[in-house]
Amino acid sequence: MGRKFFFSFMLLLVCSLFLFGCKSSLKSEKYLDQGNNTEDTEDTDNTAPNRKIIYEVNADIITHNLKDTVAKIKSELTEEDWTDLEDISDNYAKLIIRVKTARLDDFLEAISEDHEISNFKKKATDISLKYQDKSNLLLTYQKEQERLLELYEDASLSDMIYINKRLSELEVEILKLKGELNQFDSLVEYSTIHLNISSIEKESKLPFGKRINNAFKNGFDALLIFLDFLAIVFVTLLPWFIVFIPVGLVFYLLYKNYKKKYKKNNQVTHENNQKERQ
Repeated sequence: MGRKFFFSFMLLLVCSLFLFGCKSSLKSEKYLDQGNNTEDTEDTDNTAPNRKIIYEVNADIITHNLKDTVAKIKSELTEEDWTDLEDISDNYAKLIIRVKTARLDDFLEAISEDHEISNFKKKATDISLKYQDKSNLLLTYQKEQERLLELYEDASLSDMIYINKRLSELEVEILKLKGELNQFDSLVEYSTIHLNISSIEKESKLPFGKRINNAFKNGFDALLIFLDFLAIVFVTLLPWFIVFIPVGLVFYLLYKNYKKKYKKNNQVTHENNQKERQ
């Protein structure tokens, strides 16, 4: 009787532990599924995205006064605009400017009034769909983050470990998406303008003495370039001279010696022929 009671008690205990484990497992799966499932939050907005267009302009400017042209361009900038790059030399300048997109056309018209612009290119890139996709993904991650925080309060220890890991992953993705969207917003709100400015002096307005000086300087520069070219050619051919001049000299001496012997033999043969005739 005692033995039967003991086995019955042990069987009941094992069944109880098994049922408790199954219940705990189901509860854990419930937390994990609820943390990953974001379709039961709110419906994603499927309306057409607002237009998001990035404008980029490239242009070459030819001027007779580089300093005044750069000053004119910078004077057209407002407090909201800025210069990303300013590289200026004696006869050339490169500017990269960020201008409010709303006044882009007015700015381009203002700087082109007194200057000759060539190689003008205005590029428009529509990022509306890409922007909307990233915005929707950000919203999805944020809703999943909120849901996991709600589930964290009643989660078991193992579920807490999973939730903390997933929250860390979401935080990284959310910060990345926010950074990309901020960059898009900046590129949309402010257009990028690349300006290459070249200065050409008006020779006709230069004094006679300066034109003579420029002509002499140009001629002297051309002479230096020519002498530089000759020096490079000489240095390039020098190894060939070192090898082939001695070889050619040896062949010349051998040929000269052969010719001398040939001439001497002919002379001896000719003398012998005369003696025989006599």
